[in-house]
Parts: sequence; structure tokens; C-alpha cells
Amino acid sequence: VRFPGVSVGLPPERPPPSPIELGSTNLRGRCFPGYPETNVVGFATAVDWHGLKGRLEPSAWWERRGGQYHHDGGFSASAPPPPALVAMYCEEAPSVGGGTRFFSTRLVMELAPPDVAARARRMRCRYTRGFGRVSAGEYPVMSCSHLTPTAPPPSERDGAAASPPYQSITEFESLEALAFGHGGADAAEYYHRLVQRDSRGREYVVVHSVCLDRLEEL
Repeated sequence: VRFPGVSVGLPPERPPPSPIELGSTNLRGRCFPGYPETNVVGFATAVDWHGLKGRLEPSAWWERRGGQYHHDGGFSASAPPPPALVAMYCEEAPSVGGGTRFFSTRLVMELAPPDVAARARRMRCRYTRGFGRVSAGEYPVMSCSHLTPTAPPPSERDGAAASPPYQSITEFESLEALAFGHGGADAAEYYHRLVQRDSRGREYVVVHSVCLDRLEEL
């Protein structure tokens, strides 16, 4: 049931992801029939919910071992504006865990000590390989917060070859395409400021920690 009295601009009905993208029965990212503003996330071996049947699991291997983490569209310059209202409904609760955390990177700048905030404004993020750093079963192993990897990828520690690049699955243009184009040039470099400003001039922090090579102070 939609929220009564709330004017909501509904997105167009999205077609189901292709088998190549998510696997023929993975429901991740699907919307419930007739409700294009919904999006299914979670982890379940067998789902039969309100017209959707199949399995439900993250597309990224590292999220299958821990928390499922994502930006609400803010990391892509081609993403639509974030929704004004997000409501979450749990259809089937896990036996352990299952908590949901929201992190505001704008609040980070508001609460940071002045010297830390000043230094953050001088930092830029450097990317060269993007999701090419991902090595299935090895990198990234995320910290307890699910925000940062606990160690560099094997190929950067001992010179080993990396796995075939993981590709982000989004409705809009991914970091990979924005940073390196669609040709996948290995030698390309991509930079952006750690601290950005929104349309109202408010500061916020943005970084893709899985793909990040390093932070550089200017």
C-alpha cells in the first residue's frame, strides 16, 4: 500500500534484469509487480513474495559474506536525484543479524573537527583499475562496518594477476564507465575531490572504497 497523502513521482516500470546481469532467477533489483518504486534486496535461497519467485542474493561476491552496502545513487554523476523518502519493509527476517545502517556523509563534514575537515577538503581520490581490483574470494574482505577493505588486493601485494573485472550493475552509468569509458583502458587514471558540494552548497564526502587506489593530499 502506498503512503496516503504523499505525492510521489513514480518511475517507469523496469524490465527484469537479463540472465546475463543477475542470473535467471536472482530477484535482486526487481520491483514488485505494479510497484515500480520498489526494489528488492537481501539474501534468501527461495523466495515466493507477492508475485516474485526465485532466489535472492547480492551480485558482488564480497557482499554474500557480510553486509550488503551501496550508495543511494550519489556516487554517479548520471544518477537521478536521491528519493526524498525511503521506507524499508522486511518480508523475512534472518535468524541472526539483519540490522540496517544508514550513513550520512554530509553529517561527517558537519561533525568533523575543523582541522580534519580542512584536510579532507585538500584530498582527492585516485582510481586506476576500478573494479579490476576485485579478486573473487580474496578481495575485498570488508571491515566490520562494511565500508572499507581490510587489506589491498593480492595483485597489489605480491604482483599476482587479477581476476577478470567485476562490473557494477546499476540502472545508471557506473563508476567504471564514468571513470574509464566503455573501452576499459587499463592505464587510465580517474580523480575526484573527496569532499563535494550538493546543489544547495552543502559539503559531503564521496569515495568508492572498493575501487580506490589511494587518497592524495593537494
